[in-house]
Formats: sequence, C-alpha cells, structure tokens
Amino acid sequence: MAATRLPNGTYLYTYTLSNGANALEPITSWQLYTNWIAETAVVEGPQQWRGSITPTQVSLGPKPSAGPYAAFTLNSGMFVDWFYDHDNATIAPGTRLGNFRLRAPLKPGFTFAFVRAGDTGSPPEGLPEVVRAQLALALSRTFNSQSVVTIGPKFSPDVARSVIAEDFYLGIQRLIGTRQLENSPAIQEAIEALVKYRERPSVFDNSPLVLTVRPAGGLESTILNALQLSMQ
Repeated sequence: MAATRLPNGTYLYTYTLSNGANALEPITSWQLYTNWIAETAVVEGPQQWRGSITPTQVSLGPKPSAGPYAAFTLNSGMFVDWFYDHDNATIAPGTRLGNFRLRAPLKPGFTFAFVRAGDTGSPPEGLPEVVRAQLALALSRTFNSQSVVTIGPKFSPDVARSVIAEDFYLGIQRLIGTRQLENSPAIQEAIEALVKYRERPSVFDNSPLVLTVRPAGGLESTILNALQLSMQ
C-alpha cells in the first residue's frame, strides 16, 4: 500500500493484493472501509477489475473511547469495492496483483480491508425470511472475508492533528501488540512524538509532525509515510 498527496490537495491510495501460496481459492473481490468521501472520489482497478463506492451503516459493535481497538471499530461510512470482471483476472494462490487505486480528499488513517476468495453468491429468491436471516451472517463481510488492517482515506482536512495522532498511536500500538510491527527506533520516535500531540494538543496541534529516523521498509515505511502525510 502507498499513499501520496497530489498537487490538487487530494490523496492517491494505491494497493497491491497478495494471495498466499497455501490458499485454497483465488481472490475474487475485496472491500476497503472508509469514512464518507466526496462524489469527486475516483476508483480505479487493474485490467479486468471494476470498482464502486457503496454507502453503509455497518458496525462491528460499540466504539470504545480508548484501548487498542478504538482506532479499528467501524461506524457508518462507505465501502470501496473492487471485483473481478473476468475469470482470468482473479488473484490465484501464490500470486499478487497491484494497481488498485483510489483518489479521495481524506487524509490517511487506519482502517480495515475485507478480502474475499471464491464465489460467495447470493441467496436464491423465494426463501422464507427466517432462512434469509440465518444466511445473512454467513454472507456478511465480517464472516466470509479475511479482514486486514491497512491505511485508507479517513480524516477531513480540518481534523485536528491531536485527533489524527490518537488514531495512529492506537493503531501502531495494536500492530506492535499483535507482532505485525516491530518496535524499531523509527517507530519509537513516532510513538514519542504522537504522545506529545495526545497529551498537549493546545501546544502541538499547530505544528506539523517531523520524523528524522529512517524507517526500515515494508509496513513500517507505509505507516510512517501515511502518518507524516496526515500530520503535515
């Protein structure tokens, strides 16, 4: 994943999906959750993939005010959907596909992606309501998709830096706790800086974030690049 600020002030988000070598089925679609984005947002995909934006009222439960999951609870927003348009376009086990793009006016923050494999299908017409209700969970994103923490459009330009700092602080701490991210010197520097914005917003909200330690690459670079874009 890569986030870039464009000359017109909007942000370009570019994603690459990888399907594990031991996967049993090809990836056929995926969805990115985002806060409400303007009608000017543009969704693009690689060859033989299509994209769309769908409003949603999804929720994964009450939003906690603090703790490691506060940055990851979904409230009402939008799903950006990408889905294959040809059988040859699916992402087979052991392969990857890039160039999934989204241009939006929101700054980067932590969010979820939901990746689906195979054909989930739809319930046939004419089923009794009680049966449809039983199938609803099995066909929902949170049940039949693999959820992945990622970076996506989240903050409007007028959101205070202290609010953004809270999101990244909680997100980074969770990734460290789940051993997806090392507590490296670059990450330590970022955490120390974010604590200042969280604890003294009146002092630091008007100051862009400056990081000097070079990240090690991979997920670490992705997160710290997104952080600096949001805190400019």
